[in-house]
Amino acid sequence: MGPADREREGGSQRAPIAHAVIGGLISSTLLTLVVVPVILTYLDQLGRFVSRFTPDAPDAHHVAA
Repeated sequence: MGPADREREGGSQRAPIAHAVIGGLISSTLLTLVVVPVILTYLDQLGRFVSRFTPDAPDAHHVAA
C-alpha cells in the first residue's frame, strides 16, 4: 500500500492543469495588485511632468460672469 494506492483515478492526469490554474491565479493577482498600479502611478507622474511644460487652455483662467 503505497502512494499509488491512495491516488484517485486520473489524479496524475489532472495535476498539470491544476498547476496551470494555480500559476494563472498567482500571476493575475500579482498583475492586478502590483504591476498595474505601479504602471498607472508612473503614467500619472509622467502626465504631471509633461503638463508643467504645456500651456493651459486659453480660457482656463477666465471666470465666466
